[in-house]
Parts: sequence; structure tokens; C-alpha cells
Amino acid sequence: MTGPAPMMSSRDIGRSRAISRGSIVLRLLGNRTQTFATGCVLIGFGSVVYFQSHADPATSGNGVTTFLGLLFGCAMFLAGLAVAGDRIPAAWVQTEPRVSVAATDPAPKTVGELAARSVGARNPSSQLAPRRVSQRLLAVSAALGTATFILCGGNKFTALNVAVWCASVLTFVWASWERDRKVTPFQWAASGLALLSPDRWQTDLQKGRPSDPRQTGSWRPQDGIRVTPTALIVISLLVAGALVLTWRVAEVPREMTSDHAEKLLDVQDVLDGQNRIFFPRNTGREAMQFYLIALMTPLAGVSYLTMKLGTVLVGFFTLPFTFLFVRTVSGTGVAILALSLEVAMRWLLQVSRVGLRFPFPPAFSAAIAYFLFKCLRDRRRNDFLLLGLVIGIAQHTYTALRLVPLGVAVSLVIAYVVDRRRPGKEEQASRLLADTVLMIAASALVFMPLARYAAEEPQMFLFRGMSRLASDQVNAVPPNAVLVFAQNIVNALLFFNWRGDSVWVNTIPGVPILDTVSGGLFVLGVSWSLYSLVRHRDVRQLHVGIFLFFAMLPSIMSVAYPGENPSTVRMGAAIPIVALLMATALHAVLARLWRWVGVGPPNPTRLAVPSVTIGSLLKSQKSSSNIGFGSLLVGLFAIPVIGSIWKSNLEAYFTAYPAQHTLSSQHASRFGDVIKGFEAFGGLRDDAFILPGPYWVDWRLMAIEAGDIKWRPIIENVAAARTHDGRPGKRLYIVHPEDRTSQDQLRLWYPQSTITVAAFPETMGQPLFVAVEVPPGALAVSR
Repeated sequence: MTGPAPMMSSRDIGRSRAISRGSIVLRLLGNRTQTFATGCVLIGFGSVVYFQSHADPATSGNGVTTFLGLLFGCAMFLAGLAVAGDRIPAAWVQTEPRVSVAATDPAPKTVGELAARSVGARNPSSQLAPRRVSQRLLAVSAALGTATFILCGGNKFTALNVAVWCASVLTFVWASWERDRKVTPFQWAASGLALLSPDRWQTDLQKGRPSDPRQTGSWRPQDGIRVTPTALIVISLLVAGALVLTWRVAEVPREMTSDHAEKLLDVQDVLDGQNRIFFPRNTGREAMQFYLIALMTPLAGVSYLTMKLGTVLVGFFTLPFTFLFVRTVSGTGVAILALSLEVAMRWLLQVSRVGLRFPFPPAFSAAIAYFLFKCLRDRRRNDFLLLGLVIGIAQHTYTALRLVPLGVAVSLVIAYVVDRRRPGKEEQASRLLADTVLMIAASALVFMPLARYAAEEPQMFLFRGMSRLASDQVNAVPPNAVLVFAQNIVNALLFFNWRGDSVWVNTIPGVPILDTVSGGLFVLGVSWSLYSLVRHRDVRQLHVGIFLFFAMLPSIMSVAYPGENPSTVRMGAAIPIVALLMATALHAVLARLWRWVGVGPPNPTRLAVPSVTIGSLLKSQKSSSNIGFGSLLVGLFAIPVIGSIWKSNLEAYFTAYPAQHTLSSQHASRFGDVIKGFEAFGGLRDDAFILPGPYWVDWRLMAIEAGDIKWRPIIENVAAARTHDGRPGKRLYIVHPEDRTSQDQLRLWYPQSTITVAAFPETMGQPLFVAVEVPPGALAVSR
């Protein structure tokens, strides 16, 4: 018999670990192909970031140098991936045709089973049988939709037409939705209420790792709600995104523009009972933001802060839908990386926190992209219905989203043509066509109130979009339109990493919308996507490119005003696609490092949150030493890269952006502060007035900053001041600093008045206004 193995000393253990690490390094260097491929990828990444950091449009000849440098970096990057045989992660497994649920299947008893039956599990054995659409309910829905169109005349929502509108949509969905007939609403309610029990909630660490959903097919509530490491990562990133979106939201940006005044006036109209379908003020606006802000006015009144809180809420929904969209296209690992890059993206912060309708394009484009790619991948009718509903709702948000349905249509047409040309897929193509018709019908029903307004006021409905294409005259055609359009495409492509938007309200003028590292990742992501499309016939990349183009098109189509292109806000629908492309490139680098170590296929969680701790918690490969080394290697690369992206974006938004924004604004908050100070020392708001001045301040903003949007402090000229003589309270007149005539006249009429010249740091010491305070009961001296 052999005795027990001798105990190893600490010195022997340390020597053994050193030998193990040394063997890993020798093996890595010995695998020449993998080492060469990894070296090419890293050189390509480094080259792109280097030349991106030295890009300077103001320097003559720098454009050619930057282009050649980026081209070299992309070539090295693609060469390394091609040599190693790496591909973009696939989450695009086409399901088999739907099969009927066996009649002997037991009735579902849990939420997981109900959800699986309702939307169809990826496992073909649990998919739904295609259900015939109820012709009677469709007829009812069509009748209700027609009634909606009729009742929505006069550009007004009423209780009746809203009820009929909602009934038409719900009836259509009920008629078309594929569901398990064994499932009753009472079963849904009972299983949902069961989740309210506290003992249902537990973490993965408390009861062990959950079962693999690919094996179980569904999640079981009776086992408790388990939080996997991936779920913890996603939840943490969403919380971080919410914190970034709301941090110092009252201060950055601080100042409003006249557009904000127009929007808040529309909100006040809603609060006053004017429930319009389309708001014609300021060349026309869709209604959703105004109703959203009106609902939120109990938080902070009719104010700029309320506007920003509402748009931040909309912007936040970009994050989860981007994760879902990217996961549908490229898997969980790329999705987590995309989410981590998008959380601190300056582009998303700028469109979400400015208080206008700008976050609607990224939020709805992410949702539309998610459901579109689910439709293309899974071909389930319910996804088509949801896609139609989201597209219809999007039309009530922002003009730029009117072109996104065209991109959806192009992708579906391509999918249909591909199916028709594939042997044995004729039935699938026919089903795709039928589901697309249902999708169009669903979006049309949601769009119906706007359709009625467009029929009544076509020029107003089309004015804003057509004015960018043609001019302020809708029927005019600009000269050299084709050449301008082509140049707009070039300028839009340069927007990401060369020369940005020039509008100070929405961005840092002239600065590319992506930081140095993000811009490099975007270039690599585009090149990797194009290579995969050409070399591997990866159809996903074709649809991604189509969606990106149509997301950029609202800015590109500004032919009449090419100076407005590229536009940070009109191209906002591209944010989820840009996040996908950046994450695809970063994932390629991390996966290359992981494969170089030789521990098998990359694990999404390890690539998304690379650390030795996570790697040690999730050991499932053959060699734990390789896993630890791979986690360390990936972490040493990924953490600085993502950290530098966060740092650059947050510094740019919270430091550089507010500085230039404040310098260029009307400084309406300063006027509001003066009014509030006047009231604090015994004055009445109705006794404060402002005289008009050229290129100065919008008096409506002063009223909003003072806390009363209905207040009208403007007076036509200085002579109107004498009509206020004899008022018992003191009076305040705010005058343009260069309006010497009005200042002298007030000083002459009211010699006992107090005159204050107001200058602030953001005005570079230059006077912003002159405040003349007249004593109570003062009468003008006649001279």
C-alpha cells in the first residue's frame, strides 16, 4: 500500500505556480499562428487609436494622414482575425418552422411556462402553432380604426376618440396574437401574484447556480428568482446609467433656449385642457413629449427641470433596449460590452438631458431594432405585432423617426427575397409576408390620429421635414440637390470620429461625437462588419448597415440647409447601432486574447467583466490556471479601455460642454434670479418688467425661470413705464445694457431709483442687463 502523499511546503507551492505561469507563457509564444494573429489585432487596435488621437481637421494634410493610418490599422486588425479564423459572435440561429403544441401537454402552471407558451420558446418542441387570424375581430378592429379616423377631426383628443382608438388597437392585437389557448388570464394573474411572496426572491449565491435555460426551456418561479452573474452585471450597468443620466441634471445644462419656451407653452396648453393630436406651434411638433411632461409637472412644476427629468426617463430606456437588441444580433457578451460603452456615452447624455424631444430617436430605434431583428431571426408573428406597435407609437414622438420604417421595410423585403430564393422556404416566405402585413396594419392603427391630422393639414404635418429637404417653401427644389446630398453623406460619415455637429445647444461644436478610443472602436467595428458581410456572407451585417443608414438619413436629407448636417439629434437613432459596432470590435480584441491563452471558447461574462475574481467564481474549463491568466490578461486590456472611454466622455460632458453651453446661451436663469431676488425683498412679480433689446433674451424664458409661464413682463418701450406710476409697491425695470436712451430716460423720470449693472463670469465680465428699481408710489418727474 502506498502511504499518504507528502505535504508540499510553501516554497514548493510557489515554485510550482511559477513553473505553471512560465509554461503558459512558453506555450503562448510557441503557438506562432495564434501569437501572430493576436499581435496583428493589437497592432491594428493601437494604430487606429493612435491616429484617431492625432486627428485634427484644422491642420492641412492631417486628413490624408489620418485616413491612411486608420486604413493601416483596420488592415492589421482584419488580417489578425482572418488568420485566426475568428468571426463575429452569432446569436442568429434560425428556428425551425413552428410545430403544434401537443394536445396532451399539461396546462402551464408557472409564469415561465406561460411566457414560453405565449411568445414561443427557442426550442422547437415548445413553439406555438400558427393560429389563424380571427376575421370577425379583424373586421371589428377595421371598423373601430375607421371610426378613430373620423372622430379625430379638428386636431383634438377626446375621451371618445381615445377610447375607440385604444379599442381598435387592442382588438387587432387580440385577433392576431398567437397564444396557447389553454392559458387563461386568471392563470396569468395567479402566477404573477405568486411572485409577490418574499421567499420567492433569492440570489444565485444563496441557492446555487440556476439551471441552464437551454436545458430546462423555462424558468420555474417555485425555485425562486435567481440572479445570475450576467443579470448582476446588466442590473449594475443600468443603475450606473441611471445615475449618470441624473447626476447634476439641474445644473448641466443650465440654460434654456427659445425652443424650450415653445415646448413648455405646449405643455401648459395640455394642462389647460387643449388636448391636441399635433402641436402646430414652432413649425409643428408631435405630441408625446408634451403629454409626458404634463404628467410629470407635479414633480417640479412647468419648468426646465421637469422637461429634463422627462427626457432623461426616455433616454434611459435606450439602455435596456440596446442590450436586448445587441444580444439578439451578437450574443450576451457583445451586448454587455455595448451597454457598458453606452452608459457613459456623451452622445446619449447630450440628447437625453437637454430637455427637448431628442432622446426619442435612440430609445425607439433601439426598441424597433430589437423587435426587427427578432422578427428576422425567429419569424414569430407576435414579434411582428410588437414591432408594428412600436413603430406606430414612434410616429407620435419625433419627426426624425418617420424614416426608420423605411429601413424596416427594406430589411423585410430583403428577407422575403432571400427566403423565396432558398429551396424549401416558400412557406416561410409566405408567412413572412403575411406577418409583415399584420405589422403594417398594427402600426397604421396606432398612427390613425396623426393620419387624420395629416389629411386635414398636410402642409403643416410635412412642413418641418420637407423644409430641411427643399427649403421653407415645401414645393421648392434646391439647386445642385444631388451634389449636396452626396456631400451630406460624406459629412455624416465623418461625424463620428472627424468633425462633429456645429450647434452649441446639443453638443461641443466641431468635436467628433465619439471620443478617441470610441472612434477607433467604431472604425474597427465598421470594417469588421463589412468584412464579415463580404467574406462570410453574414446577413446580420447587411441589416445592421441598412438600419444605420436610415438612422442617419434624417440628417443627410437636410439638403436645403447643409450646414445643419451632421446633426447630433437627427442622427440620434444611430446610437444603438454605433454601440453595437463599437462593442463588436472590442469583443473581437478580448476574444482574441482569450483564445490566445487557449482556454476554449470565450465566456460572455468573463469577456464583459474581466477580472480574476469573476474568472475564479466561474471556473468551468479544463485548466484553472489558464482561466485565471486569461481573465487577468483580458482584464488588463478591457478595464483601462472602458475606463478611458468613461473618463473622456464624462469629462467632455460635465466640464467642456457646460462651459461652452453657458457662454453661448441667453443666460435666462440670471434674469430669473433677479426677479426672485426682487420678490424676496418685498416686490411683486407683476411689478417687474423687461424692455426689448436686440439679440438678447427671450422674455418667455425669464417668465419660466421666475416660476410663472403665464407671466408677461415685456413692455413695448420705456414710455410704458409711466403708465405704472403710483403703484403702491416698488417696481423693477430690466434694460438692455446698450439701450442708453431707456436708461437715461428712467433715470431722468425717477431720480430716486436704484440702478444696478449686472455682469457675471459667464458673460466674461460684460454687462448682461441693467436693473432699475423704482421706489414705491414713485411718479415720473416731468421735464
